[in-house]
Amino acid sequence: MDLLARQFSGSIQHFAGENGLFSRPLEKRKPDPKDVAVGRKIRARRLFMGMTQPALAEAVGVTYQQIQKYENWP
Repeated sequence: MDLLARQFSGSIQHFAGENGLFSRPLEKRKPDPKDVAVGRKIRARRLFMGMTQPALAEAVGVTYQQIQKYENWP
């Protein structure tokens, strides 16, 4: 795994936590501001590196839909 993949993988795993990204009950649809900030940072870094969502997803071992979920909070 290259450096970029390790950086993103560590960030996503660290911020996803053991209960997943939505650690709040489903009734509360508003995401935690920290999660939104992490999604913005992931997107900014991905765009800075010139990567597509599918390329990033492959590099960190998740689906591109998961990358979309991290970047585009409801």
